[in-house]
Amino acid sequence: MLEYDVACIPEPKLHQLDTGGAPLELEFIKQLGKGLHSYVWKVRINGNVYALKLFTHEQDLCPEALRGTIPNKAAQWPYLHAFPNEYRAFARLKEFGQEDLAVTCYGWIELDKSHHEFMDRHIDDFDWSEEYYGKRKRYAIVKELLDFTYTMWMHEDMARVFGTRKQAKKTFDGLKIMHKLGISLGDIKEDNVSWGKYVDFSRSWTAPHPFAADPAALCIEGPPSHDAASLEEMVHGEDGWNDIFPENKIRDRLLPNREYVVTRTQRNCIVGLQIQPTNLDV
Repeated sequence: MLEYDVACIPEPKLHQLDTGGAPLELEFIKQLGKGLHSYVWKVRINGNVYALKLFTHEQDLCPEALRGTIPNKAAQWPYLHAFPNEYRAFARLKEFGQEDLAVTCYGWIELDKSHHEFMDRHIDDFDWSEEYYGKRKRYAIVKELLDFTYTMWMHEDMARVFGTRKQAKKTFDGLKIMHKLGISLGDIKEDNVSWGKYVDFSRSWTAPHPFAADPAALCIEGPPSHDAASLEEMVHGEDGWNDIFPENKIRDRLLPNREYVVTRTQRNCIVGLQIQPTNLDV
């Protein structure tokens, strides 16, 4: 078995894109976005239009104490690279029938040499050469194409993130469900949520994971409470939803209301109270 092969990725397993037995015909139409871990393109595959996520060679940063527990880079790949991260998160959602919490994922595809040549010409800083990658296989995730464009107007982007108050509640409930399923997203921000659904799992960790025996501890940047704090900041923080749309204020919370707890503490003359995030996995 080759290193960095999809077969090396542990359970849960994501299905390959179903082409009905026809050869894969891939046409690149337009680049939609890019980041450290990936590029997203609008593509046509066997006549259907999708969003295709292509992955760079970058792996997530990780404390040396954890990385040292798996010294071989190939063995780290299934747990630190964006493709296996997305692969396992989408597979877990499908496993438990919770696909509606995220953008629709149609599966993965393997890219052949003709695709590499196109990307060498049209995608900046995307090294597909065998000199760099060796015999490593290249994969991509096929997703639903969302009909929106990023704007310079904060209120337009925030409106797209949550859509409605009802969709916002679904976003909060969905995060709690994913934590219970052992998925910690690790990177919740406006770009990664759309119309109340999660669209990016590049930095997610899915149990079982060698760096966290306890699913509640999953996440490069902290336990699931970090996810909760990030989501709450998008709603209750400065320039968040409630600032921009006060007439449609969202009251849902995932963590204790710090202002309420502090006020109650002062009223009861309790000194030295340490406010701790709630455990979302209970």
